[in-house]
Amino acid sequence: MKRTTEFLVTMDGVVKLQDELLKEICAEFGISLTEAKVMSFLRNNPGKDTAAEIVELRRMQKGNVSAAVDALVGRSWLRREPDAGDRRKIHLHLTRDADPILAAIDRGWEEFRESLFAGISEEDRKLFERINCRIGANARQALKGRKRS
Repeated sequence: MKRTTEFLVTMDGVVKLQDELLKEICAEFGISLTEAKVMSFLRNNPGKDTAAEIVELRRMQKGNVSAAVDALVGRSWLRREPDAGDRRKIHLHLTRDADPILAAIDRGWEEFRESLFAGISEEDRKLFERINCRIGANARQALKGRKRS
């Protein structure tokens, strides 16, 4: 396989593993995969707490995120809070009622990391993190250049 194909297949496999771990949480708590992804995103990305940020950073459909947020609010696992400076902006906050699900998400993320990094030294993990950050920054920069053209 060509390196580009290998890279893309690897990334797809990583996303599929994440989804499989979240599906186990979905089955345990009776929630949708989208609801689990929203909760996981909010749990793991402090300071990124709006539906717009979830849509942008997780590449999810706006309508799906909106429906998931409504469902999570309805089950008291999420609350909305208007921004003090911009009333159009709504912050999303996980509630204490969501703690059992969040604990399962935390366990799932630990299993995810252990699975991905099995047999990889701490030094190589740190190198991967640096390279991954650089690749992400390069991709964002390349996309910005393309949007201007």
